Formats: sequence, structure tokens, C-alpha cells
Amino acid sequence: MAGLVSLNPPFAVGEPELGWILWEGFDGHGYAGEAAEAALRFVWGELGWTTLVSGIHEANAKSIRLAERLGACLDPNVFYPPEPETRFYRFRAAGPQVDP
Repeated sequence: MAGLVSLNPPFAVGEPELGWILWEGFDGHGYAGEAAEAALRFVWGELGWTTLVSGIHEANAKSIRLAERLGACLDPNVFYPPEPETRFYRFRAAGPQVDP
């Protein structure tokens, strides 16, 4: 196993979260991106979700780039006070959207 991608319930910021982690030595091979893309296809297509977020530490440039490559944008309206260094990136399904 190289790592994991998770769909987390809305506990920290009140909405579902997409997360990923790779074990040491497995970054740079596209594994996180491939798994996260599959998770996004699942939540948009099978679950019918229209939005979710990823909480990423502000110093984690690789995860920020991945989130942006997957179509997420920084959402300055989402924050988690116990972890002020975490930034939240929002993913949206294609099609008409209503702000949460």
C-alpha cells in the first residue's frame, strides 16, 4: 500500500472532506492524484454530492498543487480555529452550483 485517500464526514468544518496521504517514498508517482480523481468521480457520480473541501496545511505545497490540479480553489470562508495554519480548498462538481 502506498497511502490512502479518504472521504471524511463533516465534523471539523461542517461539510464532507476529501483527504489523502502517501507513505514515505511513494510521492511523485501520481498515486494520490489518481486515487483522488477516482474519489471525486465517485462522489459526483454515485453519491450526487456537489461540493466538498480538503484541509491542507499552508506549508504543504505538493498537496496544494494537487488540489488545484484536481480543480479545487482556496476557499477563504472555511476555517478551523484549532488549526489556523490549515487552508481549505473547495471542489465543485460540474454544472450549476449554489454556494453552501
